[in-house]
Amino acid sequence: MKQFFIISIKAIVMLVLVAVTPQLNAQKVALENNWGKQGATLLEQNSQGVTLNFSVQDYLLSETSVEREVMNTITTNGVLLQNSEGAPNVPGFS
Repeated sequence: MKQFFIISIKAIVMLVLVAVTPQLNAQKVALENNWGKQGATLLEQNSQGVTLNFSVQDYLLSETSVEREVMNTITTNGVLLQNSEGAPNVPGFS
C-alpha cells in the first residue's frame, strides 16, 4: 500500500510538471479593443435566435515538440484544445 502511495505521488508530480513546463517558456500576447469579456457572452435572445459575442483578451504562444519537430501551440483561458490527430493545436469553442 505504501509503495502504491509513493507511485501515485510521483505520477501526480509528473503530471503537474508536464502541464506547467510549456507555460514557462510561453509568450503572452495581449489583444486590445476587445468587444467584451473573455469568452462567449449572450448579447441578445429572442424567438428568431440568439446573438453571441466571442472575445479573446490574451493568449499564450508556446513551443511544443511533436515527433522531434518544434511547433507553436496557442492556448487561452476558458478554451480547450479539441483537435483530431494530425490537426493543428489551436483553441476551439463548442
